[in-house]
Amino acid sequence: MSIAQQLAVPTYFPPRDETVAYWDKLTKSGKNVSIAIANPFNGPHDLVDPNYTRVIKAAVDSGITMLGYVDIGYFGTTGHTTRLGATDPDAWLAQAQQDVNAWYELYGDAGIGGIFFDQVTNQCGTDNEYVHRISMLNAYLKELHIDAISVTNQGTGMDECYRDSADILLAFEGTLTTYREWEPPAWTLEEDPHKFWHLIYDTQTEAELTEAIILSKVRNAGYVYVTPGVMPNPWNLLPSDGYWGKHIELLEPWRRDRTPPSEPNGLRWVGRTSTTITLAWDKVPSRHGVVAYDVYDDGLRVATASKGATSAVVRDLEADSRHEFTVRARDAAGNRSGATDELRVSTLDSDRRRPQAPTGLSGIASTPTSVWLTWVPAVDPDGEVAKYDVYRDGKRILSLPPATVSIAIGALKSATTYEFHLVARDQSGNASPASAKVSLTTPPDPQTPPTP
Repeated sequence: MSIAQQLAVPTYFPPRDETVAYWDKLTKSGKNVSIAIANPFNGPHDLVDPNYTRVIKAAVDSGITMLGYVDIGYFGTTGHTTRLGATDPDAWLAQAQQDVNAWYELYGDAGIGGIFFDQVTNQCGTDNEYVHRISMLNAYLKELHIDAISVTNQGTGMDECYRDSADILLAFEGTLTTYREWEPPAWTLEEDPHKFWHLIYDTQTEAELTEAIILSKVRNAGYVYVTPGVMPNPWNLLPSDGYWGKHIELLEPWRRDRTPPSEPNGLRWVGRTSTTITLAWDKVPSRHGVVAYDVYDDGLRVATASKGATSAVVRDLEADSRHEFTVRARDAAGNRSGATDELRVSTLDSDRRRPQAPTGLSGIASTPTSVWLTWVPAVDPDGEVAKYDVYRDGKRILSLPPATVSIAIGALKSATTYEFHLVARDQSGNASPASAKVSLTTPPDPQTPPTP
């Protein structure tokens, strides 16, 4: 089976005079590089760096999808603390969402096309709690930026519960020595290869590079990057021109298959709610080697079904909204079929009874750059609250699990007044009335001299 592998590169080198050659090499190879990750400070900074604006825009213009780096600290399960010193999962979820906001505020105009979530737990957690938080991060990103690409780095030994938690899963990161001995989880070998990304470092010679690429094909990695770089940071350089050229050349043999699959037939809806539509279609004959079916809504991909599935649930839709769906089949070589006939279908009307407003919102401006909010849980007359949206100065900045009743909010400016309020949402997407607003002023930074 031919696999259309693509280069996906962690570009953990700042755009400075000594790294200009790396960024030039990257953009000149745009047709061969699918994804790259920008990472100024293990996450975004609080100010725009014009040099990053320039290189992100140049990379995007050359055809590369640039992702912003966001650390989620294993949701605190290993003792990692947020920038505000917290270890609980809600604090990490809130910080990650704020970092997503920052990436798009700082570099959205430059063309940031998604987020790379690093240090992700590879275990499901009790009642899939960690998977649910990753899915919540993914949903938050997509609600704000529907065409964004989400990537998560679970590393080795990833549980199958993560299969649909993000667009791309980084399933291996390590040395070639480790890669030789590594056994991929069996479930990853039967999936769409474009769900998986492998990063192999400390691969010094072109012979070793060739070995790594062949192994990555056998192990069903649709995205791959191999480098001679070594710890503590294998990603702070690009290889020499010869090594880089060989890397690109080695991907070419897997692209020889140019024959697209036949288009699926029988697209139909088989289930609807106020926020979801379930679609089904007829399976394309197995001789076509289909590994996935991509679902499009008005031309934008909104879901992917893999592993032989011929149905998909399109989620997070608005109640009583109209949609125009098509489906395309895709093989491992990346060839896409023609589209099915368009299917027009609407979500159902919602239950229309929205939750009650959260009450008791209060806060403390705890540091020059952060505040602490608490509130009383909202009540939904038809069931349970699904999440709380937190707004700062009228703009949504967080979506939190329904059990959350307090949160720290960072990345604020000192000696500045902010206004916060909450909205509760139910399973049908109904929004409660806004809570009462609370106005908080952060204290001045003691290290900043007063203005004369």
